[in-house]
Amino acid sequence: MTESRERIAMIVGRDVRYLDETGVCRAVVETLAENFVDGFLSPLFWYVCGGVMAHIAGLPQVTTAVGCMLVFKATSTLDSMVGYRNMEFIEFGWAGAKLDDVMNFLPARLSLLILLVGAWICRLNPLEGIRTARRDRLNHDSPNSAHAESFVAGALHVQLGGPTVYPEGKKEKPWLGEGNPDPLPIHIRKTKRLLRCSAWVGVIILFSPMILLG
Repeated sequence: MTESRERIAMIVGRDVRYLDETGVCRAVVETLAENFVDGFLSPLFWYVCGGVMAHIAGLPQVTTAVGCMLVFKATSTLDSMVGYRNMEFIEFGWAGAKLDDVMNFLPARLSLLILLVGAWICRLNPLEGIRTARRDRLNHDSPNSAHAESFVAGALHVQLGGPTVYPEGKKEKPWLGEGNPDPLPIHIRKTKRLLRCSAWVGVIILFSPMILLG
């Protein structure tokens, strides 16, 4: 358990000293689900948007596509590093956080369609994923972060979120999939399989416009 806490501490902001096996599993599943949008789908989405806009405007496609993707990653990094948390840079952080919300808005919602197909291919429970997402996707402070998490909670029939201890104190986060069992190590493997499959679905869906445009 000590090694598990040390490893999860490298990718989450919560105080890992208070995590038991259930807490570690929940942290891993939540982080994987949230980063499916932030770390994979949104960069891909903005790359394709840049490529399509470049084709329409007669600009260099690859350069414009990479440029749009880098703008998103810079915004996401700014939100992660500053956000609302640093009073010295509160206005700078506020702007970064709001821009991050805007740039993740469409990809977060598109993720539900992609995860639906991925869950169907992986023989999970896509309909329960959608039902849970419709109910819980706006439960977090961010307008985007709970979309993929709530779908995964429903598709895997587990509950995520809940009271979470951070270095600055305990935060009463709302439950996603409330009433379902707590996640176990097997759900980490299922989440990885679901997101790997959904990533390929996302690549096929998002790159189709660029392929059609030539």
